Amino acid sequence: MRIVIDLNFQKNKAGSGSTLFFIDLMKDFIYLAQHHSLICLVAEHEHLPASLPAGITAYPVTKFANSFAGKAWWYRFGLPAMLKKARAERYITLDNKQVTDPAVNTCSVLIGTDLSDKPVANAFRKALRSSAEIVTISDANYACLLQAPGFSPQKIKRLPLRIKEPGISLTWDEKEQVKTQYAAGREYFLFVADPAATYDTLALLKAFSAFKKWQHSNMQLIITGDATFIRGVSKLLQHYKYREDVHVFTDPSITARASMINAAYTFVYPARTDHFPYHILQAVRAGTPVVCYATPAISTVAGTSVLYADPADFNDLSMNMQVLYKDEALHSRMIDDARTLLGGTTGNDMAEQFLEFLNLSTP
Repeated sequence: MRIVIDLNFQKNKAGSGSTLFFIDLMKDFIYLAQHHSLICLVAEHEHLPASLPAGITAYPVTKFANSFAGKAWWYRFGLPAMLKKARAERYITLDNKQVTDPAVNTCSVLIGTDLSDKPVANAFRKALRSSAEIVTISDANYACLLQAPGFSPQKIKRLPLRIKEPGISLTWDEKEQVKTQYAAGREYFLFVADPAATYDTLALLKAFSAFKKWQHSNMQLIITGDATFIRGVSKLLQHYKYREDVHVFTDPSITARASMINAAYTFVYPARTDHFPYHILQAVRAGTPVVCYATPAISTVAGTSVLYADPADFNDLSMNMQVLYKDEALHSRMIDDARTLLGGTTGNDMAEQFLEFLNLSTP
């Protein structure tokens, strides 16, 4: 079967948790489906991950097609023409609120989209109705689609959530090297910002100040994010008392970020908006304790394996950080709970089920 997989993402969405999760899922899917004819759409001048098997065709999408002016043209004319020329029998895309051509045999994968939000649901409805298959990892989305008029239950699939480990498992010496490289050789709290979310960074800095005041510790704080986010953080740090203990990094590589997550003492995540919590799940699978706010998506996927703080009170965030620092037994127990959260399964289980959903053969 000739399958086109859309790995072309605009710059502002390329680093979002839902995008990264979709890419992880598609990498595993490609390995399982490599006996089919696979074409991957990628942004111009981008390359397919070197880890993918040989023989996968990359189709570059031009800068114009990814521009504000060209995006509508691409989805209305350019992409359907490309799929027709490639004689594609299946097109797999994240979310899909653009393609409405019923002639395109589309599989829409919903990850970070919340269809219980009426404006969001309205934006997606037309494109989703034209999709041949809709795969969602959300129970809420699955229920919304089953109840929505015009959607056939036969084309809606619920894919149980699985998350891959960050990709590395560090020894004690390797973790010490990470601390030396990024945190002046000391233990650290870590916050990795997702461009799809809004955060209370000021509350995190206040919580860290309270932690330092009461614990008299050499604990450090690492913050990573895209360039726009880090510029905002840098402004907050200009007159911050403990700025020498805060280390900021702009868009670290996937490997560097995985190393930071793996070696962190605790992952702290002050997200104000609901979104797919990819980095929390990475921390959970790495066995790194997590302190965060309880948004619906985070509560659904992380359950009781994390500590929840009151978003209205930075002192509660700080108290949770202090509790984990002082109570080594709790810290160790959270590591054990995190490792069993998803039942010891891997992201590859999702890819296998995804393959079954699409009725694709295996070698």
